Amino acid sequence: MAELMDELKELVVSALKLPRTPESISPGARLFGGELGLDSVDAVGFVLAVEKRFSIQITDADLARFPLGTLRDVAALLASKGVTGRLCGCRTKGLPGNDGELG
Repeated sequence: MAELMDELKELVVSALKLPRTPESISPGARLFGGELGLDSVDAVGFVLAVEKRFSIQITDADLARFPLGTLRDVAALLASKGVTGRLCGCRTKGLPGNDGELG
């Protein structure tokens, strides 16, 4: 799960162009209205980035079961879909042989 958390930290910083380092983000930091101060537009962008990065679809039912308040919550949602991080076998952009594209 640590690898997945590290990957999520990198993803939130890069996808949303946050002015901070991934290491400075706590797994329990509030994504919205808290430490990261994300808004609804950021939420949509981050969900889309997660879907693309891990080649999954996040549904309204997923969000009802796993409200995305923290990166720990995002990791729990991904774990429920069988994603465990860089070594999960999912297509992850940046890994050899994987272009990050769906299909």
